[in-house]
Amino acid sequence: MYRQCLVHEDQRDFQLILWRDDPTEPLGVYRLNTVTYGTASAPFLSCRCLKQLAIECTDPDVTRVISQDFYVDDMITGCDNKENLLDICHKVDRVLRSGCFPLRKWMLNFDFKDSVLQQSNSFKILSLDDNTSSKTLGVGWHHSSDEFHFNRHFSQGDEIITKRYMMSNISQIFDPLGLLSPFIMIAKILLQKLWLLKIGWDDRVPSEVEKIWDRFSSSVPILNDIRIPRHVIGTSPARRELHIFCDASECAYGACIYVRTLNHDSTVTVRLYCSKGKVAPLKPVSVPRLELCGALCGARLYSKFRESLNFTFDNIIFWSDSMIIESILNSRPLNPMTSDPNDFHPLSPAHFLVGRLLTAPATEQLTDVPVHRLTRYQRLEQIRQHFWNRWSKEYISELQIRTKWSEHKADLQAGTMVVIKEDNIPPLKWKIGRIVSTRPGKDGVSRVADIQTASGVIRRAFPRICPQFTNQDD
Repeated sequence: MYRQCLVHEDQRDFQLILWRDDPTEPLGVYRLNTVTYGTASAPFLSCRCLKQLAIECTDPDVTRVISQDFYVDDMITGCDNKENLLDICHKVDRVLRSGCFPLRKWMLNFDFKDSVLQQSNSFKILSLDDNTSSKTLGVGWHHSSDEFHFNRHFSQGDEIITKRYMMSNISQIFDPLGLLSPFIMIAKILLQKLWLLKIGWDDRVPSEVEKIWDRFSSSVPILNDIRIPRHVIGTSPARRELHIFCDASECAYGACIYVRTLNHDSTVTVRLYCSKGKVAPLKPVSVPRLELCGALCGARLYSKFRESLNFTFDNIIFWSDSMIIESILNSRPLNPMTSDPNDFHPLSPAHFLVGRLLTAPATEQLTDVPVHRLTRYQRLEQIRQHFWNRWSKEYISELQIRTKWSEHKADLQAGTMVVIKEDNIPPLKWKIGRIVSTRPGKDGVSRVADIQTASGVIRRAFPRICPQFTNQDD
């Protein structure tokens, strides 16, 4: 692909090569006229040439395919109708051929021996028998069954098991969609243990690590039996749903996306689309916080998923089994419920779920109590308090607008509901108040406000308060 892109003549002097076949001969100077593999700009220049062809094309379908369905020089596209797909392939080939990018090695998941496409001299079709498979971005694809598969095996010999050896073998498992995340996560956790041991790249790993590696490597051939349908939408969809699941443990966290289709014949199809998993940080983190990391991972995975599709879903559902996080994420204040200056009750997600604020049972402060002195219930309560203390502060900090007071902005208006950043408040309890007045400094900029709370008027600096949304903000 790179050699099909000519470099402007003014820029070719940056691609000079000195060469001679024999030391006795004078040095020869060679100037490369096309994009050269190995240079930093080569991937961008070649992909930019493709994009330019898409920009200049007047056919919207061809423009979409060239812009969105290419990964460097691999085209992966599809259509619900065979004839329409063949027509798109023919048009894309014609446009790319005009830019000296002829497409070769076509693979389709259906037979088209009688089509005009196959009779064209510009198309070279590979065999499509039952045993034929190809690699799509490193993932095997069976054309006849339209399924993804993985063909991996580790060398089993007398090699010394080192960190370098393990990394080399693990990197051979290429899984861009995360379809093998539960399996690969075992290897990631194992590698993390090696980093904690601080051994060299070529040092032999400890015997306990070697045993775990032997069990892992011996199970790799099982991947060869896994078949995953490429097509995730039902054949006759009447309703399409998206389900995002997230979870966490002490070792790892992650999320996955399933597509659920209700067909017109009342049958239901559920397919795994993709997943993402990460190892827990080396620094000890509480399980509730890891659950929150899993929820964030699910949100980011959905965001990337949404950008890659051209159709919508009838329903999108996020799933989490962490009751601690749900009760804390649903207690956060959103905006005032009324305009009454004496009303300090904010609207929260809990009002939409259960019709009232969430409450927590009164309990003693356990954050500083040693773990070995706690019962199981007290340990859970301690984890909840630790998570609440940290999350409540970080939530307010994220809502605050950080400034250096370099310019004067509008002061907080009297009656504005604010969340007050306080230390050592019990779980699910937010310090809420309304602005009474602000105190400007000598420079005319207000940095302190008087706040009316349920227990009286208090004075706090702006970095300790966060205003809630009002109707005027809309």
